[in-house]
Amino acid sequence: MLTGDDAWRIFREVTFRLTFVGHAHLSYVFGERSDRYGATTPHPFRFNQPFALDPSDRYVIGVGAVGYPRDGIQKIRYGIYDQAAETLEIRALDGPLLV
Repeated sequence: MLTGDDAWRIFREVTFRLTFVGHAHLSYVFGERSDRYGATTPHPFRFNQPFALDPSDRYVIGVGAVGYPRDGIQKIRYGIYDQAAETLEIRALDGPLLV
């Protein structure tokens, strides 16, 4: 599982505004902006609802696994990034899983 410390290290290594992380089996959104050095901000989101991204922040995003979840939410997951609206939607749907 990716932690806030892991996300902070990713922000130190890349200059991208949005970094999508795969093979994590969990869904998460970490923002770079934080009140403490070496920390990130975990952002709560709701599945199947757009999450507004702050254009002045950077993000590390894990949408989860298409069919192999590891957090007890037995749903297929994928993400939709809408560049024009500056939103991210992490979708969670019923369907066959690989568990």
